Amino acid sequence: MAGRSARGNHARIRHLVWDWNSTLWDDAAAVLASVNAALAQLGLTPVRAATFRDHYTRPWKVFYERLVGRPLTEAEWHTLEACYHERYNAQLDDIGLARDGVEALRLAREAGLTQSILSMWRHDLLLGAVRRHDLEPYLSKVEGRVRPGGGPKAGFLAAHLRSLGVASAHVLVIGDALDDLAAARAVGAACVLYDGGTHHRADLAAAWPLVAGTLREALVLGGVVTS
Repeated sequence: MAGRSARGNHARIRHLVWDWNSTLWDDAAAVLASVNAALAQLGLTPVRAATFRDHYTRPWKVFYERLVGRPLTEAEWHTLEACYHERYNAQLDDIGLARDGVEALRLAREAGLTQSILSMWRHDLLLGAVRRHDLEPYLSKVEGRVRPGGGPKAGFLAAHLRSLGVASAHVLVIGDALDDLAAARAVGAACVLYDGGTHHRADLAAAWPLVAGTLREALVLGGVVTS
């Protein structure tokens, strides 16, 4: 950790925005299985976790095109999307929280922070998962995607913070993807990246010095709790 902190010029972290998939929710294996099920629909070879991380990017259509090495037709894209979500949703009951997810939420609350979740996953499914794991008491807002599509997270984060009435200078974002970092930078929030399986850790570290292997460590790097 080398004494680094996400606070930088931020006066004080008052609110924590959590990513959900592959951050608080340990779904990396389910995501990989769903990608491979989707690829199989097009007769394509399944990929290993390392290959997934080599090619991962957003939006997902570009990710698939990087995997297959060519542009996708609209029909192929819709087939991949439908199969991915069908396989992923079939696994929901088997996906658990990150091993220190509840502990991290508790520690942040004890540190006096308000907390929320912002995810690009479907809002209804996100809210159902949060409720199944009894996480609502820790959170002031749970927000997922309510319309088809996606795109960069930055605009969603800006709207999320406006709805909360929280100044970005007092916000820490914790997420597993480079898109989380880009969103935090765009709004002027602090950020810690979590090695949750979407990217190679070396790629996260090349983009940002604050990379955590556990959610508790993310809080430490973010200056929220002491080690």
